[in-house]
Amino acid sequence: MKKIILMTGVSLMASQALMAGGDVLPLPPVAHSAWSLGAKIGTLGIGVDASRMISDKVAIRFNVNGLQVSDIEESIEGIDYSVDLNLFSAGALLDYYPIEDSSFRVSAGAYYNDNNVEATATNTGTITIDGVPYANTVVDSVNAKFTSNQVVPYLGVGWSRDTGDSGWSFSMDIGAFYHGDPGVDVTTNFSSTATPAEITAVKNSVANYKKTVLDTLSDYKVYPVIMVGATYRF
Repeated sequence: MKKIILMTGVSLMASQALMAGGDVLPLPPVAHSAWSLGAKIGTLGIGVDASRMISDKVAIRFNVNGLQVSDIEESIEGIDYSVDLNLFSAGALLDYYPIEDSSFRVSAGAYYNDNNVEATATNTGTITIDGVPYANTVVDSVNAKFTSNQVVPYLGVGWSRDTGDSGWSFSMDIGAFYHGDPGVDVTTNFSSTATPAEITAVKNSVANYKKTVLDTLSDYKVYPVIMVGATYRF
């Protein structure tokens, strides 16, 4: 009985305070969930992002990206290849939102980078290596694999509504990997009729060809990252 009387009294006092315009402490705002998920497509392939706000202006983001494109016809320093593009990367990033109530962000972090290119040139008549033609009685095919550093730093900017209300929003990232000097492996499959002298000559041509390719690739130490997609904030 005493509890009922006490509760009734508190309710009456609160009602009187409201009617009299008395000060009442406001209710705390309903907090939004800190998580968002996104799907993207771009120069890293097709990707999925998972992001979580860890403060009012900072989020931590993880993503995985990949894509395979086969049978691209490409000439590389005089050899006509059938090229397979293999994209796979996984990143851990910090996103900083410098402007209040804005979707603009600055991102920095690191990626595991397994992007590579595999190329095969089949000799149907003659194949030219380092300017020297070799018949298919000497060389059956040439294989090349182009790689870069597997752990790479990332810096970029982007737009996403991680700091706003729940729901769908457009997202974009523009940045770059710094993957250093690319590497190339070149292997040759010889015909069973190739002589020791011919094999030695081909190996010398391949060594010179590899140097030429590496000299060309040395100008490409940065990989551009452009990804667009949609993000859902819970």
